[in-house]
Amino acid sequence: MRQIAIIIIFTVINNLSIAQQIPKKITAIRIEKAPRIDGEIEAEIWEKIPASGDFKQFSPRFDAEVSHPTEIKIAYDNTAIYISAFMYDSSPDSILKQLTQRDETGNADQISLAIDTYNDDQHAFAFSVTAAGVQIDERIGPNIDEDEASDFDVVWESAVKINEKGWVAEIKIPFSAIRFPGKNVQEWGVNFKRVVRRLREESLWSQTPATAQNIVPYFGEITGLNNIKPPLRLFVTPYLGTTLSHYPINIPSKNNLTSSYSAGADVKYGINESFTLDMILVPDFGQVPSDPQVLNLTPFEVQFEENRDFFKEGIDLFNQGRLFYPRRIGQTPGGFDQVQSLADDGLKVISNPAQVRLLNATKISGRTPTGLGLGILNAITAKTEARLKTVSGIDSVIITEPFSNYNVIALNQTLKNNSSVSLINTNVFRKDIIRNNANVTGFGFTIGNKTNTYSLQGFTAISQKMLEKNVSNGFKYTLEYGKINGNFQFNISQVLESDKFNPNDLGILRAPDEFSNSAEFSYSTFQPRGIFLKTNTEIEFNYATTYKGMQYQQSGLELSSNATFKNFLFGLLRFETNAKSNDFFEARTPGRIFKNPAYFGFINVVSSDYRKKFAADLESGYYDFYSIRRPFFFIEFEPRYRFNDRFSLTFEHRFEKHRTRGFTDKVGTNIVFAERLVKTDETRLEGSYNFNANMSVSLNARYYWSRVKNIEYKLLDNKGYLTENTIGYNKNNNQNANFFNADLIYRWRFAPGSDLFVVYKNNIQDFQNQIQSNYLRNVKSVFNSDQQNTLSVKVLYFLDFLYFKKRFKN
Repeated sequence: MRQIAIIIIFTVINNLSIAQQIPKKITAIRIEKAPRIDGEIEAEIWEKIPASGDFKQFSPRFDAEVSHPTEIKIAYDNTAIYISAFMYDSSPDSILKQLTQRDETGNADQISLAIDTYNDDQHAFAFSVTAAGVQIDERIGPNIDEDEASDFDVVWESAVKINEKGWVAEIKIPFSAIRFPGKNVQEWGVNFKRVVRRLREESLWSQTPATAQNIVPYFGEITGLNNIKPPLRLFVTPYLGTTLSHYPINIPSKNNLTSSYSAGADVKYGINESFTLDMILVPDFGQVPSDPQVLNLTPFEVQFEENRDFFKEGIDLFNQGRLFYPRRIGQTPGGFDQVQSLADDGLKVISNPAQVRLLNATKISGRTPTGLGLGILNAITAKTEARLKTVSGIDSVIITEPFSNYNVIALNQTLKNNSSVSLINTNVFRKDIIRNNANVTGFGFTIGNKTNTYSLQGFTAISQKMLEKNVSNGFKYTLEYGKINGNFQFNISQVLESDKFNPNDLGILRAPDEFSNSAEFSYSTFQPRGIFLKTNTEIEFNYATTYKGMQYQQSGLELSSNATFKNFLFGLLRFETNAKSNDFFEARTPGRIFKNPAYFGFINVVSSDYRKKFAADLESGYYDFYSIRRPFFFIEFEPRYRFNDRFSLTFEHRFEKHRTRGFTDKVGTNIVFAERLVKTDETRLEGSYNFNANMSVSLNARYYWSRVKNIEYKLLDNKGYLTENTIGYNKNNNQNANFFNADLIYRWRFAPGSDLFVVYKNNIQDFQNQIQSNYLRNVKSVFNSDQQNTLSVKVLYFLDFLYFKKRFKN
């Protein structure tokens, strides 16, 4: 181990001496009169400003000459930075311009600007506009994944026009929409990207290696930005909302139709040029998409995406070691299931809220000119109570979740050469229930080299959970070293989690008690060769034991290869095999294991060219054990059709069939498993009609049907094998589970940052022990079940106090 550490350190230090390439430069010119943002280039403003171009292809032919030239000009005044972009095109009538919702690119040409205002080579603001006039804004950085990137949402202006020479985009980014240091001479990194969609061509102004995981160090520079000051950033977005909800409760004293009204506000205040305060007062998340519920047969919880804007935007500082999972805030009360079980014992449940009410949340985030990032988040949830009536008619109240406070503090200091150190602490305090309070502290680091080629990363954390009589302490660490650039890349990692490590009060961890090692190697090509545009091949090895006792868990190998063909057809094939394994969680009993035989499996994916009006994805897979037949098969088909530039539909159907063995029940000390057949159908329909770049109607409907037929019951012995059912267990544990939800959303951005939402939701949950065999008959049964129908209207209006301040002065 010592020799490996010495090699890693030597490799990193050795590469620190390699010099970086000289960055490309573009000059910004100060102007006295601001241009009209209308897609028409005003000669008196733009003609004296030097243009920059010389883009190079990023794909499909890396570093090749572009098919059409692009000219970029930059101007600025005391309030904003302005970009004029001319995308020359020899066939302007062929420019693709599909209308989509905001932050969706669709099938359209695009021009993008990314600026690294603190010049730290790690974080950037990106602004894009399509040839249809749709705006996209996002954050870029090595610790920001694709979903988090799109959660950056600010107010800026843009306009596009197609003419006989191509198309033009004008962009105005107010200084209040970004953050930058308060100094006389600004040093910003910058890059531009153009997409010619009909050619599937992406080109960059400052070329980036095709294999780079962090693109920010390869930005060029803006020169000439002088004497600009970070402005006042104070934005208030008040909202008004009303909701009608209908559910057939069928209780004489209860009305099936309920209504509610809400009012609140989002507040964003720039404390200084580096830090911003965000607050939500009396939040309302009625427009948030419904969760894709599933029948969960595993011992682990289902993880859902976070769709609430406040908990999505600007949380990259908190994404360390999976210690922060914002869905914990406002989740299902801890005592919800207990109350539901009391109903099965004859008690009458009058009310049992399925969600904790969020009272308010506050967030402070930002980064200083020296690269120190600070994030503080605090949220308060209300006490949640369930009301019951006993057989004798006595009312009873049970607290299912106490008044709680959630807090996260995160620090991150960027260093040279794409390096950083970070610290995070999460804390949950529950009033009057001390035994459930929790605290987790984590520390991480990243060490890179000048060429952005090698990286060494580490993270360690300590958890504390208050129990009835003592405190449970746990810890974890991860260590990764890899080559992160070039055709050949690799990653070697080690993860250790103690048996008592528990971050789940505010984070998420499926299973602790793990000591795992993995190695991944990949080789990619990005130059066209034969029938291929680009290819990628990966092989991964993994081996895991428990931390406590170092008992073997599992080991496996995965080999995958994918390619994009010259006709832009994409294909992937993956083979996976696992040796015999010990499952320490399926038995739902500490100390007991379930032995799984070795298995193998294949997955293949085919995806057609999305430029076409009709496109489709097809994915299928087959898994089985070597020693016994327990096949798992799935197929997923996802066709999509673009009727025109305004209207498109996507349909998806997935079918799974699985012969499996799993935990069913516990009778005394006997653990009952079932040989079972599981079939699942999942159908989705997504569509949108866009009236223009600011108004749309979207539909997201999903139907999920899973049925579990228990073929034979067996008992789990002390060695982890299944034996005969000697206790005569014969309960009917078959399951026929159905979930249906449909979200119909009308959104109109009637003014900058201001929206009107009209949302209709339909939700059905149906559970039976009698398995339905006919699809259509089952669907009919589901829609005859009780349904939750909700209609909500919400209006948000964006107020910029800098605008009102100027109006008042005038």
